Amino acid sequence: ITIDLTEVIFELWSKIHIILLSGILLALLAFVGTKLLLVPMYTSVTKVYVLSKQDSNTNVTFNDLQAGNQLTKDYVELVKSRPVLEQVIAVLNLDMDTEELENMITVEAQTDTRIIVINVENENPKTAKEIADAVREAISIQITEIMDADSVNTVEDGSLPKEPSSPNTLKNMVFGAMLGTVSYTHL
Repeated sequence: ITIDLTEVIFELWSKIHIILLSGILLALLAFVGTKLLLVPMYTSVTKVYVLSKQDSNTNVTFNDLQAGNQLTKDYVELVKSRPVLEQVIAVLNLDMDTEELENMITVEAQTDTRIIVINVENENPKTAKEIADAVREAISIQITEIMDADSVNTVEDGSLPKEPSSPNTLKNMVFGAMLGTVSYTHL
């Protein structure tokens, strides 16, 4: 069987209005689905800087910096530890368990720094900020007590998000449009 590419292109071009219509229809369906079915989520971001005991010495070596970076990874793990999560739940009187709270939190260490970024996602922007600030306070206590750090300084308080971080309506519409046009061409 021989396929003439020119013939395929002319056949698709003759049905371009149907292809575009199916793309527009699925984009519209994605828009409606995103707006009606998906709950908007808001993300609050807070940042902390951990000052370890050796930082008081003015002669910082490469090994000290490497140890600081390794410790930052430990601090990131502590953020989602059960004692921290339980303390946040108790302080804010949240009606959830530690697993639910843990799923709301993402933590990352900035590359080559001792700054820890804590993101909290919730359907209520005010609650997201409150949880982010409570996690920051709880982890500050845990790091100074368990890891014997000098202090944990706040780089940024939890932000009060004004716009939802998800779902991304435009991205969903573009995906719907692409799916609509591609699916028709495969029929």
